[in-house]
Amino acid sequence: MRIELHSRKAKLLGRVELKADTAGAVALQKQFKLAALGKPIILPAAPMETFGNKTLIGVELFDNADEVIASAQDVSPVAAQMQAKVRDIAQHAKDPARRKVLDELIKTQVVPHSSRTP
Repeated sequence: MRIELHSRKAKLLGRVELKADTAGAVALQKQFKLAALGKPIILPAAPMETFGNKTLIGVELFDNADEVIASAQDVSPVAAQMQAKVRDIAQHAKDPARRKVLDELIKTQVVPHSSRTP
């Protein structure tokens, strides 16, 4: 089956359920094929601060919001609304006083609350 992408970049996760037929699942996996049409040019990712579970990202996430948004087309029905919100926060982050408040909110409220399970 051909899948048309709306972006220059994509991530793929494929799963095959084993059930009782491990050999059949492996054989099916080996049939998967991916092919690029033409000669794709992969542009480098937009610059972003590195972060992990021990070193959380803060307000610097919004420093190059336009570059990150432009790096891959988002076809989600709510993408434009979410992008507008990100750009609004990015504008607030340019003001040093607001930047400090945003950084504190991200690190003490947003990130801790986003990892809680309902």
